[in-house]
Amino acid sequence: MKNKILLLSLAAALSAVGGEKVITPNDFTGSDSERIAKAIAEGVRTKAFRMTIPAENRVRGENVWILDRTIEIPSDFSLLIKEARLVAAPGFEGPLVSNASAKGGKPDKNIELLGLGSRKGALVGAKAILAKNVNGFIFSNFEVCDAKAGAIEIADGVLTGRLSNVRFTTPVPKGIVVADGCRQIEVHEIVAPCDGVAAVPAAAGWASNLWATVSDGAADLPIPALMPAPRKLKKGRGYFGAPSAYVTRDWISFSRDAKLPAEGYRLSVRPTGVTVVAADANGELHAMTTLRQLAGEKMPYCNCDFYDGGDWGRPLRVPCCEIEDWPAYRWRGMLIDEGRHFFGKETVKHVLDQMAYHKYNVLHWHLTEDQGWRIALDRFPKLVEYGSVRPHSPVHFDYAGENNGEKYGPFYYTKDEIREIVAYAAARGITVVPEVEFPGHIRAALAGYPEYSCVGPTLPRVPRTTWGIEDDVLCVGNDEALRFVEQILDEVVPLFPGEFFHIGGDECPTKRWKECPKCIARAKELGLVGPEKLQGWVTKRFTEYLAKKGKRVLGWDEILECDIPTASGVMSWRGTAGGIKASRLGHDVVMCPQSHCYFNRMQGIADDPFTARNKSQCVSLEKVYRFDPVAGIPAEYRAHVLGSQACFWSEVIWNRYDLDWKMWPRACALAEVLWTSPEKRDFAEFKARMAAYRKTLIGRGVNCAPLD
Repeated sequence: MKNKILLLSLAAALSAVGGEKVITPNDFTGSDSERIAKAIAEGVRTKAFRMTIPAENRVRGENVWILDRTIEIPSDFSLLIKEARLVAAPGFEGPLVSNASAKGGKPDKNIELLGLGSRKGALVGAKAILAKNVNGFIFSNFEVCDAKAGAIEIADGVLTGRLSNVRFTTPVPKGIVVADGCRQIEVHEIVAPCDGVAAVPAAAGWASNLWATVSDGAADLPIPALMPAPRKLKKGRGYFGAPSAYVTRDWISFSRDAKLPAEGYRLSVRPTGVTVVAADANGELHAMTTLRQLAGEKMPYCNCDFYDGGDWGRPLRVPCCEIEDWPAYRWRGMLIDEGRHFFGKETVKHVLDQMAYHKYNVLHWHLTEDQGWRIALDRFPKLVEYGSVRPHSPVHFDYAGENNGEKYGPFYYTKDEIREIVAYAAARGITVVPEVEFPGHIRAALAGYPEYSCVGPTLPRVPRTTWGIEDDVLCVGNDEALRFVEQILDEVVPLFPGEFFHIGGDECPTKRWKECPKCIARAKELGLVGPEKLQGWVTKRFTEYLAKKGKRVLGWDEILECDIPTASGVMSWRGTAGGIKASRLGHDVVMCPQSHCYFNRMQGIADDPFTARNKSQCVSLEKVYRFDPVAGIPAEYRAHVLGSQACFWSEVIWNRYDLDWKMWPRACALAEVLWTSPEKRDFAEFKARMAAYRKTLIGRGVNCAPLD
């Protein structure tokens, strides 16, 4: 237990020093062995007491480091191998790595050899590691290749140590040798082909937990609950013994088939291996997600810069099966509103992990609102100075609550944080579609720049502090106000490389326009019957502006009230009528009626501890599951229905745990609506599967609501 705590402490310490210079052999000259020795000496001199061997050897232009002598790790030192291969030079028998005092002298105190990254580092040679005359060690998370008996030797003079998550790539009888004189040695999660497990001789005072990775061909494993259910699944006999405790590309055989539907894949799991035939890169990602669910992977679906893998469980066993699968809809999304309540980078990443695990592929990121502006821009610093902080908000658990007297903010994302999240999403096959609202829902921006409102500089410099719709909107009769929005878009658009850009366009009161001389004059100039018709004009103007930047505009169904280009997409939220009309007019449509897709509403469970935005209407699990995005749309127009999304408006969603509660299990139901073909869906079967699957969600750290 002590060693495990030490290992976890090391991982935490590594994360904490992200801004510190990392010492690597690339900073020095000489042979690979000389450069590594110099880097270790520098780590001791600077009291960093660690050195990283990176994936890139800049001399060789690859991840290989050729060793003609042993790497000697001094006392209290950590050697970190980040996806590198340490290869014995011809004629060098090793060991490749040893503690410095193995040759004699005063015993070393503690040493560590730790693999980093999503792919294991490798020690390639007949003898990999010798630990001798050292008080303690931790060796974890690497591969041993081309090894012989005694490749890892724990010799006399070792008091305590932990060897874990080591993979032998070939059978090695007695690949690990522990001397009888060693006292407290733990050997865990050692993986090798089963005909000759990386065996150790019996010895007193140490524990072992060695796992073979090849199926015996006779055992039969059940297919676990899969979410969403695949289109075609045929159960096989036996299982595949994976060589790791988590799904990695290196033990999967990939190929492509352009005849498969977009994002589709064929997955074959046999005792001898796993093959994936995919339509595209996203199809490969979906196949790997299915493997994670089939194998019951315990690791969170994440990419850690410092420590990924390690001591979290036994190698996976994947039940044999044949699966052919592809999505029913192109747009499988979630809207997260951070204008009212700000969740922050880690919560957004948590949501993205869960989305990817359920084959969602669009994050609709609602970043600007009357109550908060969440994007820091270079040209307009007052957007976050004034717009990202409220002096107070409504009291918790009350949609129309009184002033709570609590300052909220400043909360916002920098450009670098946005780029980080967009990249994090892309690595999981998810496109981030931003929403920057105008001409309504812009009160927080006007707090920073009140001169662009209809009332001018007299407008109080605070965002809206209650929920609901704000009367103060963009002054569309003011050319400078229009240029203000253009310049905002000029900065925001490059942050999001996806096809679509959402401009809102909904719930824009016209009270101020009817009182504003500039807006009245603008309406007269355009020949409109009154200022209330200006929204259609400004929506069309910015639709065309964004088209010149290569973006397709999305807007809520109110944008149909003007003559917008058919390339613009429509989100139908006030029921389905807007989406039906839009599809007939040639617009692509995302059907997200509040009756079925607004998950901030009640979900019909007893004793719900989390408040819903709308207590009078219920969006139950069954209601979500029975939603049909193309209902009421003639067959000839159904191709315009991109899909649907769950919407999480955050007036009464305070944090990740509340967000999780409202999201799951209903998001499982919508995931199946958008992925699985209608003829394969059955609510009773889904609910039975969901009862078992809920335990999986909870095990992944999700605050999942009960089914009833």
